[in-house]
Amino acid sequence: MSDPTDPGGVGAAQAERASSRYARVGDNGSPVGSPLTIILAVVAVVVGFLIFRTIDGGGGNAGGLPDTEITIPTPTDAQGNTVVTQAPGSPTTAAPPTTAAVTRTGATVVVVNAAGIGGVAGDMTEKLAALTYTMEGEGITSNAGAIDTTVVYYNAGTGNPATLAVAQALANDLGVGPPQEVPDPFPSDDSTGAATVFVMLGTDLAGKDLPTATTAPTVNTPAPTTTTAA
Repeated sequence: MSDPTDPGGVGAAQAERASSRYARVGDNGSPVGSPLTIILAVVAVVVGFLIFRTIDGGGGNAGGLPDTEITIPTPTDAQGNTVVTQAPGSPTTAAPPTTAAVTRTGATVVVVNAAGIGGVAGDMTEKLAALTYTMEGEGITSNAGAIDTTVVYYNAGTGNPATLAVAQALANDLGVGPPQEVPDPFPSDDSTGAATVFVMLGTDLAGKDLPTATTAPTVNTPAPTTTTAA
């Protein structure tokens, strides 16, 4: 039945044209979307691919690169021993220096009076004996005249390793220079007995106290010091 108010069916024709404009149908009968719908679909596919790639790459590694584990090698010296290092600013304790033990026994000592003052050889002999040195007699007299500075001599040809060690300890206790090999000829007409270490007592120490006042071996061991690394 036709609408009397729409002569010729004009309204129906306009509605059919509007419907065909917004809902086109493909060859197989399915509707074809608008260009905007196609663009949105493509964007959704791209976003989904990027999200999947991010998750598959380990989470947070957007480039999909494998994680790399960095290993710091342990420092060693030339012999392969592990070297312990300290962080800057941490306190370090300096090790005390090693001091060789004082050797006062193992060789016999004789005092030669080279000061020209009577009785000083016996006096020095008693003082050295108090420091545990093995003494020969009460001392002898030099035939070379008076000297100003005390000297310690030792016989290098005895084959006894303690001879030099005792001479070095004796020079340290007397506060004189390093020991020297005994001269030839020996500056005394008296018998030296079993002595292999000799104190040529000069005027500098004749009748005086020894620089050290202790009767025990003196070992200088400084206390450890603590420093902070820069």
